[in-house]
Amino acid sequence: MLISKDVLIILLFSLSFSILISSLLTPLLIRFGYKYNCLDYPSDRKIHKKEVVNIGGVNFIFGIIAIYISIYFLAKLDIISTFDLNINLFPFLILINLIIFSSLG
Repeated sequence: MLISKDVLIILLFSLSFSILISSLLTPLLIRFGYKYNCLDYPSDRKIHKKEVVNIGGVNFIFGIIAIYISIYFLAKLDIISTFDLNINLFPFLILINLIIFSSLG
């Protein structure tokens, strides 16, 4: 097997945690964008017909931070060893989570 069962469980947990955080923050960021006028208005060069909130990248950053936080707490709870986390597992988990998270939008 290319990926062990433990690594797959950690991967799925951290990915689902980041998706949950991003899903919960999306409506809040949309309201924040409208309240503080963080909007992109339509013009001749733009496709959208009405104003849209343009702070979506902030939500992406929160999702990435959620990946780091979930892996950190898994290491603190001794679910994964800190040696594996620092040497082998951490870059792999971050890379795979970032690829899946960014492809989901």
